[in-house]
Amino acid sequence: MIVPKIDIYDKLIEDHSFIEPIRISNRDLSICFIRDLLKQIVPDLIIQRYFHKKWKLFSIIGRFMGIQCVTYDQSPQTYNNLLAQLSRPIQRVIKGQPLRKFTPTLNKGIPGKFKEPFSKFIPFPIEPLVDINIRTYCPDRTIRFLCVGKLGQKRKHHLLLLDALEKINVNCSLTFAGAGPDYALADIEYFNLLEKRCYSSSLKGEIKIIMDLPYQEMIKIYSKHDILVMPAENESHGQCIVEALAAGCPVVTTDDCGAAGYITDGYNGLIFKKNDLNGLIEKLNIFLENPTKISEFGHNAIQQIIEQHSPESFVKDILDLI
Repeated sequence: MIVPKIDIYDKLIEDHSFIEPIRISNRDLSICFIRDLLKQIVPDLIIQRYFHKKWKLFSIIGRFMGIQCVTYDQSPQTYNNLLAQLSRPIQRVIKGQPLRKFTPTLNKGIPGKFKEPFSKFIPFPIEPLVDINIRTYCPDRTIRFLCVGKLGQKRKHHLLLLDALEKINVNCSLTFAGAGPDYALADIEYFNLLEKRCYSSSLKGEIKIIMDLPYQEMIKIYSKHDILVMPAENESHGQCIVEALAAGCPVVTTDDCGAAGYITDGYNGLIFKKNDLNGLIEKLNIFLENPTKISEFGHNAIQQIIEQHSPESFVKDILDLI
């Protein structure tokens, strides 16, 4: 795995348990450098996501060397806009990118109608994070809500969720988890507002803010909560949705989140229109008025993970690209 060395990402917590990436600065890139690196690695397939400036040379040189190349991005394979879907392959060719691509994002703007040509949908691989037969929900009859996402990004709409739960006025707990204000692109003013709102909230249950957990600790958080709420807009994918499903957490998310394509409304989660407070309240009330649906949806979530997100299926799909 080769990634650009960019200072603003240095403080992000990533899990490198399985593979340590090779970090290369832009100034080190050249045609000879990339050619020699590819000769050393001898890849069967180049999967390229980053194409800024000289980085597009990896796939261009790779094709000259007879190596299969494919673009990876999180633009949806199916989308409501036909023109956008038809133009994406053309844009890739103009930019010097491989024509073929794969994406873990099925659709955005539910429901997606038009498939992007030369694209392949490959779901994110993940194994179940819990044994659904012993997983517990709602101890003491208190629903534990979880919201995951960078805490300094306004588009995550943490406050929309807080507003909804305050208006519902039911006894529940709420946890916000994600990268804290030290992240280089964080909106400090928004983060401070979130903290202030949490401290002064009228919510009957406990509100917690958890920041900068290592990945192995973060994935344990899901099984300690009952419902993940992802109220974000302009979310290309949303990996926390996949992780929540793998932990048997039903998901409530917006139609502007790419991973909403993994949600079958009324089966393993619920989908509402972005920035729609009343729509969010309506969806949350489905669980609050009938808590047995939480475990029902949780079991369905695990079943989907087993059937559609296995690492074995992912490997097979990648090999099919060669």
